[in-house]
Amino acid sequence: MELHDSTIRTIFGALMFLIAATSMAGYAIYGLAIWNRKKLQQKTIWVTSLAMADILMTFQFIVVAVASLRSTWPFGNFECQVSALISLAGGFVAIASITWIAIDRYYQACKPEKFGVNYGFFLGCVWFLSLLAAALPAFGFGSYEHASKDTVVCLLDLDDGKANRGYVMTVALIWFVYPVVKMFLYYHKLAQESKSPHLVARLVPVVFLLCYTPYALFAALQVTVGLGSVPVWISVAVHLLPKLLSAVNPYIYMQSDPELLQACKDVISWKSEEKKEK
Repeated sequence: MELHDSTIRTIFGALMFLIAATSMAGYAIYGLAIWNRKKLQQKTIWVTSLAMADILMTFQFIVVAVASLRSTWPFGNFECQVSALISLAGGFVAIASITWIAIDRYYQACKPEKFGVNYGFFLGCVWFLSLLAAALPAFGFGSYEHASKDTVVCLLDLDDGKANRGYVMTVALIWFVYPVVKMFLYYHKLAQESKSPHLVARLVPVVFLLCYTPYALFAALQVTVGLGSVPVWISVAVHLLPKLLSAVNPYIYMQSDPELLQACKDVISWKSEEKKEK
């Protein structure tokens, strides 16, 4: 994405720094909360996967913020391509992890015999397939953006509809439509079968849709019918919203599990080590 106006670049950069700082603060608390707590580490394996993906993307947010606060793109075209690869990979892993959290929460509450079964294998598949999908534009299936002096975000070159049409539609089905269906399905089953309210069941699918739907629609329309000249505030909004999810994720999942929430409160209040679960 390119931004020509210096004021908009500055505002965008400041927001990216704020999102990155909020995400890192939340995951710092989460990391300390599960430190030396083996049971909690096993229970939150998919949240940890999400945390790793979000932290990976957070480093890219800082790159974006630095570029936005400069008058021109300060890195080369190769760095732009690498940034696009890392951002896509992190986003794909995050979406898959959020989907698996829904499945995992259902298993924990309603199908304990399935909880933890082959999780290592599925975790490896999530990361491998996400990295593979993110790398496909480097091999001709899709196209990364190329850096110009006004570049602030490197992702897919949506203006090249011919190169990205198949890639965007494939990704939309696998990493947007399918996850949304799975999330709603498993959270609905969780609410029905557990007969108790769950924060994640009500909040996560809605927040996910709010953050990712605008970009998914924007990308799909841009590579199929073309959107022509888009107001700059729309471009900024559709690029910011998915990144906002990285900032709210740690706080949503802290609140959604009583044991994890208590561990996080212990970190914040600096409770003594002997009170921590071994």
